[in-house]
Amino acid sequence: MGKSHGKLSAWSFTLFGIGCTIGTAFFLGSGIAIQKSGWLVLPVFLAVAAATYCVYDALAIMTANQPEKGSFRTYAKQAFGRWAGFSNGWIYWASEMLIIGGSLTAIGLFSQFWLPKVPLWIFAAGYGVLALLVVVLGSSGITKAENIFALVKIAAVLAFILVAVFALLRGVKDAPGFPKTASGWADSGWTGAWTGLLYAFYAFSGIEVMGFMAMELRNPVSAPRAGRWMLAAVTFLYLLSIGLALLCVPLGQITQEESPLLIAFEAMKLPALVHALNGVMIIAGFSILVASLYGVSVMLVSLAEDGDAPSWLAAKLGKRKLPLRALAVNAAGLLLSVALALFMPKHIFEHLATAGGLVLLYTWLFIVASYLKLLKPSLGGRVKSWIAIVMIGIAVAGAGAERSGRPGLWASLLQPSSPAPQAQNLNHGGHEMFDVHEVLACAINVLDQFMIFRAFAQDQALIDIMDRQYNFMLSHYNLTAESFAQGNKPAQETATYLIPALDAPVYGIKQTAPKKPNQSLSEVKDAGVCAYLLGLVKSHSQLLAMSAVEVTNPAMRRVLSAQVPEFIEMAYELFLYANKRGYYQVPQLQAADMQSMLNAYVPASGAPQMPAPNQGKTALH
Repeated sequence: MGKSHGKLSAWSFTLFGIGCTIGTAFFLGSGIAIQKSGWLVLPVFLAVAAATYCVYDALAIMTANQPEKGSFRTYAKQAFGRWAGFSNGWIYWASEMLIIGGSLTAIGLFSQFWLPKVPLWIFAAGYGVLALLVVVLGSSGITKAENIFALVKIAAVLAFILVAVFALLRGVKDAPGFPKTASGWADSGWTGAWTGLLYAFYAFSGIEVMGFMAMELRNPVSAPRAGRWMLAAVTFLYLLSIGLALLCVPLGQITQEESPLLIAFEAMKLPALVHALNGVMIIAGFSILVASLYGVSVMLVSLAEDGDAPSWLAAKLGKRKLPLRALAVNAAGLLLSVALALFMPKHIFEHLATAGGLVLLYTWLFIVASYLKLLKPSLGGRVKSWIAIVMIGIAVAGAGAERSGRPGLWASLLQPSSPAPQAQNLNHGGHEMFDVHEVLACAINVLDQFMIFRAFAQDQALIDIMDRQYNFMLSHYNLTAESFAQGNKPAQETATYLIPALDAPVYGIKQTAPKKPNQSLSEVKDAGVCAYLLGLVKSHSQLLAMSAVEVTNPAMRRVLSAQVPEFIEMAYELFLYANKRGYYQVPQLQAADMQSMLNAYVPASGAPQMPAPNQGKTALH
């Protein structure tokens, strides 16, 4: 429940997002999208980019409003209850396992470019074992490696774009060029564009990971802006590279077993670059495989710690304290991917991409639904959310419209159900029952009064503060109620409240009109509203502190005490607002008096001479 001390800059966050998004889902998955949609793949990718932005914007706004370690899983739980947090965690784990299987298959297919006679399942098994070894032996270096691989992937796509432009200017043999008729653009028909939507979404998988990384930002408020830059850059790279590949290669030569970028290099008669790009894609795919494998292992541990998975999965064993049992479960998932590659190698990547993409879209739906429920956005926010929901619905329906996509669709529907109710731990002292009841009752009172006073607020800056603090307090009310009811640590840790911008206090007294009680509700202004809110937040912080020292349950004590500094921070935000506008003035003493008081105390020096025990002449009773 400690505070996060993020060191990640917005630029590094943007770069990380690009690296997380560009991977085998694009390098190989774009081939499936092209096969199904033809030239319409370009508007399909553009439409999906817009829908992806709507989903990411919802996640980023929730993150900026209230950073949470559990990101979208926490927001789902806050919005819809424990069942949503449970389901969301397991759905995401399932989607990542499917995506890992897709990555494993993809780098196996890339390797077959060099060794076509080696069966796909052997490559899948080899890379799977190697990935497990890297996670076990070198997990500390995964983050640094991911930054390097992100740059490698970006450089590879940029290199392809530059080489393709140069080659087209010089002339590529049998290059089809732009379609000159409407039928040329819609060669696969609108049904093809419909079925290709899912694979375009699959190429943008990774944005949800940025929700976890947002906790590491120096200022999580910058998450929406950084994400917009990231999505703009990724969309630009995707559209330009796919468009150039289509200009170089006839549609009939695009297959799902080979990256369109590689096929384009082959058409340009550049064998050295073909091999170089293939090597880059193997390295990039393997890096995503390792990072995802480590991430889902951590997710399993988190689920186990929260009581949403068997407790034995949370054990960290060995000198390195690694989640070996969670890794073993994930290794079983890798083994399933190897088996699929053995028995159905022809369409294995398409099936895994379909299932992984669909399950991931279910997670995205949770993100948008949580945003609508928790923040109750403006009309613009609601419109963007419904655009995302409709686009996701169309993509899911498109997966079932084509026969080859149905196995993945059925696989994606095998989702975990809600958890069985946990037994309550009645490990509370009698006195603390009353204390926590008072805390919860007063928290409801504070929330209700925030809602009432919102109707009287006029300044948008004050309204923004009220909404931000209301959502933060509501989430912590839910955590407190959960911990109290279960007697255990809540599923999510308490968050850190961040003031978006800190202004220096204004000192001194200026003459103002004398104050008097309001004679009617029409006289309630922002100054009064802010004062009421400040009093509520201050009072609740004091109640939390007094209750925390009386509570005997260790989890409950930490939940209460962890909220105290956050309420202090919220009170300070309200003070700064009032102080800046002259509502809350801060008098100062005369300089001489202030100096005297500042010098009234000095630090202790030297070691104190403590008396020996039991040396007093009179016992103290």
